[in-house]
Amino acid sequence: VLIGNSRVKWRGTGGDAELGRKIMTEESELALAAVKKANPEKPELFFVVASAAGGTGAGGLPVIADILKKVYGVPVVGIVILPSKSEGPIFTKNAYKNFDAMTKALDGTIVLDNGVMAGRGEDLASGHRAVNETLLGFFSMVETTEIYRLTKGKLSTIGFWRAGGQRISLKDLMEKVLRDQLLFHSWKGMDGMYLFVYGNSR
Repeated sequence: VLIGNSRVKWRGTGGDAELGRKIMTEESELALAAVKKANPEKPELFFVVASAAGGTGAGGLPVIADILKKVYGVPVVGIVILPSKSEGPIFTKNAYKNFDAMTKALDGTIVLDNGVMAGRGEDLASGHRAVNETLLGFFSMVETTEIYRLTKGKLSTIGFWRAGGQRISLKDLMEKVLRDQLLFHSWKGMDGMYLFVYGNSR
C-alpha cells in the first residue's frame, strides 16, 4: 500500500523524518488495513523493514511499530538499513539523527549496511540478489520466535552461508561468516553473536 498521497503525491518525503512521521500518523489506517488483509489472524510477531537514511521509513517506523504493538499485542522486530558512504553525507546525517528513535520503538533490531549489501555482487542488481538469498536463507531456517528471543532489546546483524555439501570445520565456518557474510560492516558494537549450524553428523 502506498501512503502520503495527500501530502507528497507518493513521491517520498525528501529525507524529512518529521514529515514521514506525520504522514504515517495520518494514514496509519491504510497501512493497518493492508496488514489485516494480508494476515487476518494474530501473528507471533512483526518484522518492520525501513531505511534510517530517508524520511518516510525513518519517521514512519516508530509510528507503525507502536500501532502494531497496541493493536495486536505482539513484539515488533525491526530490520533497519543504514546508508552506504556513496549515498552522500545528507543520508548519513539522517541515519545518525534517526537511528535512536527507530530502535527505541522496536522490541529488537537487526541492522543491515547498504554499503556492504551493494558490494555483494558485480553490480547493484546482483548485489541485491545475493542479499535477498542471504535473508531468505536465514529467515527460512531460523524460527521467528527464536529470532525474537535472540534480538529482544538488542542490536544484531545477520550472517548466513550455505556450505552446499562441502566439508568445513566450525572454526573455518565462523571465520568465513565473520569475514565475508555479515550484512553489516563489522560485528563490533553488536550486543552478541549467535551461530546456528545446520547439517548432518558428517
